[in-house]
Amino acid sequence: MKKNINKKEIKAQAKKILSKILKIKFVKVSDAISINTEASWDSLNQMEIIFDLEKTFKIQFKESEHSQLTSLKNILEMIEKYIYT
Repeated sequence: MKKNINKKEIKAQAKKILSKILKIKFVKVSDAISINTEASWDSLNQMEIIFDLEKTFKIQFKESEHSQLTSLKNILEMIEKYIYT
């Protein structure tokens, strides 16, 4: 992924992925969404989210990081770490 993507674009793409996989409207994907607040965010959907994030942003999360990708906040932080460092 190009480093010239801004944080707003990263957030929009991540929210789009969550919306699609969790089958909720884009506008319902709040900044506070997490595996603990969204019933449809189960382990299978978790793996699909990770796969789509990696594909979209052309990054590869370490397996040890998968368990940290359980909220929009954490997802954004992790993506930014890969893109900007």
